Amino acid sequence: QQRALEQDEVAQVLALLNTPRPARAQTKYVKGVMTISAGDRYMEGIADVILLAVDHVDQLPDGSSDKFVEMAKGLNHGTFEKVTAVLSERGYKVDFSHLVSAFESLASVTELFADKHCLGWLLRILADWPTDDNSGVPPEPWRWGEVSEVVSVLRWGESPAGSMRQLLDTPQHLKQIWINAVVDAYHLNRGRLSSEAREILLQDDDETLWQICTPRLTPREPVRALECEEATILAQCFASKSEDIVTLTAHLTIDTGCAGVSAVIEALDVGMTWQGRFLSTAVSIATSEVRDELIERYIRSGSPQRAGLALIVASLSDEYPELLHDLREDEDAAVRFQCGGDVRLAGVWTCRYCFTENPVTQDSCEECHLNCSWFD
Repeated sequence: QQRALEQDEVAQVLALLNTPRPARAQTKYVKGVMTISAGDRYMEGIADVILLAVDHVDQLPDGSSDKFVEMAKGLNHGTFEKVTAVLSERGYKVDFSHLVSAFESLASVTELFADKHCLGWLLRILADWPTDDNSGVPPEPWRWGEVSEVVSVLRWGESPAGSMRQLLDTPQHLKQIWINAVVDAYHLNRGRLSSEAREILLQDDDETLWQICTPRLTPREPVRALECEEATILAQCFASKSEDIVTLTAHLTIDTGCAGVSAVIEALDVGMTWQGRFLSTAVSIATSEVRDELIERYIRSGSPQRAGLALIVASLSDEYPELLHDLREDEDAAVRFQCGGDVRLAGVWTCRYCFTENPVTQDSCEECHLNCSWFD
């Protein structure tokens, strides 16, 4: 039986639960170079502490269970699953109504997690590659180096649970295109990836899966730029609603100077998330042969299109000084945020989760209740 927490330990747990959520990743495009920085993360080891502390939730003040859920949302999907399971077992109501649709059913998340910690889709893609791609190099079962590398590049083990559902709902052919491009751009060994994936699929233990989900201490950068044909094929992935997919796709295509990328994006006739529309617009403008025509179109478009335009124009201030000034004065804080405007002087801010326009004086979205992404 677990001992009760001492008063100073209760105070420490409460201080942890009141820790501000890390800032989201920021996107910058300066002098032809796009940088999508990794979002801030909770201090290493926070997930382990949360999993220990949630067992003592009965000792904590009312509302603490909600704080456990809120913090777990910003950690990996495994932590989220375990925290919500403990709270449910203790009789606490876990409110999923304010979360993205992927969180609405814990049973659904659990089912997905059971498929090799949600990595089954990736392992099967790698294992199904043609035999002649396999160099015959035996896998290294003590570290699974190549699979660990691709998982780190995808930031899969670090993704919150909501990202998982969006990625898995992406059509299979787009996931295959995405993984092919990533493996080529980061110069990963296809033969070793294939052999390691086949071995992992045959195993039935969690230790290997947790091992390959452990992120690198330093992010790995692409080894080479994609060729125009490769980038044009990859641009189809902007049709995905997964932010993981569209963010890495933008990173690999925006600096290619390939007009085919823009053509593919402009031909897409699909619904997109705010982030997907924002990034695809920025990439389309950056790679287009008719940039000024796109600028004229997007300046009169919705929030994510104007924000994508603002990101690009901010890097071309000498060419478009008047346009940059106008974008910095845009009514929407989401647009101002991308080009150095004063977000607090905007009239509204658009929610990046549900597209709702909110008064700038309101910190959380009146529709989905999530916090504004544009204010510090």
